[in-house]
Amino acid sequence: MDRSIEEIYSSALAEIKTAPSPEAIQALTVKYLGRKGLITQHLRSIARLPVEERPAAGQRANQVKQL
Repeated sequence: MDRSIEEIYSSALAEIKTAPSPEAIQALTVKYLGRKGLITQHLRSIARLPVEERPAAGQRANQVKQL
């Protein structure tokens, strides 16, 4: 994985806090949750993890996605 889910989460929060308008927040939603979004890509990359790490990684990624 290129970036950890915690790094993605931190950068998303920072960008949301500084977003100047509702349109900017919508653009961030697409950036992080869209079809090619950072969180979506992270979820897809979980399949490459060792089997024993997948449940925890998927659970945390889904938690971040819900926030």
